[in-house]
Amino acid sequence: LVELVVVMAVVAVLLSLGLPALQNMIHRSKIEGAARTTASMMRNARFEAIKQAVPAIVRVDTSTNDVVSFVDDNADFVLDAGELRLGHLILPGGVQLAAPASQNFVDGLDTQGTAGWASFITDGSVVSSGAFRLADSRGNFLEVRVEPAATARIQLRKWDGSNWMYQGEGGTGWTWY
Repeated sequence: LVELVVVMAVVAVLLSLGLPALQNMIHRSKIEGAARTTASMMRNARFEAIKQAVPAIVRVDTSTNDVVSFVDDNADFVLDAGELRLGHLILPGGVQLAAPASQNFVDGLDTQGTAGWASFITDGSVVSSGAFRLADSRGNFLEVRVEPAATARIQLRKWDGSNWMYQGEGGTGWTWY
């Protein structure tokens, strides 16, 4: 019985030490997964614009907390009946479209009301370079940036409290809260 109590005490101590790290990893994977999925949807929209020779859109909306990509046959920046939907992501709990103070959830891309979008045209370029920004409940911010407009390179950056940084920029990894 004493051995069992000792083993349970050791397990309790190990759990108390490991649980915060596990929670951090879960929060980090939610926001990073949403950002990587959004980046993938942007790459796919770019390829579809080239392949089908029609504009393709990646649209985010804070009112629905989702990201949708589609081929925009009528160039109205809205997914209409009959238009090919390329992807749809409902952001996971604890992740929303948001930015650090004094910044917008969409930077440089087109916006209207609660929505913003990136428009890819038939040569594979994007109409405007810019970014979509995501936040989690712990104060981490990631952005999916597409620039320059001519080549539409898509990358992830993280807010470090004063600047947006690419992974490994400055010789350091991202710091998570």
